Amino acid sequence: MSKIVWSDVFFQSSYALSVIKPLDYYYPPKELLEQMIEKGTVQSVKYTLALRDKYCR
Repeated sequence: MSKIVWSDVFFQSSYALSVIKPLDYYYPPKELLEQMIEKGTVQSVKYTLALRDKYCR
């Protein structure tokens, strides 16, 4: 059984604090919403492909 590392579980900010504040993640400004969706999609695809490679190959 592998040990769970807190840094792997705890939320890491994807943006610099000068770009978007942590509380703005829930209600982002319209100008940042599309950027957040694109970046989140790229991160999700990379993570999903890594899981696929780890467990299905």
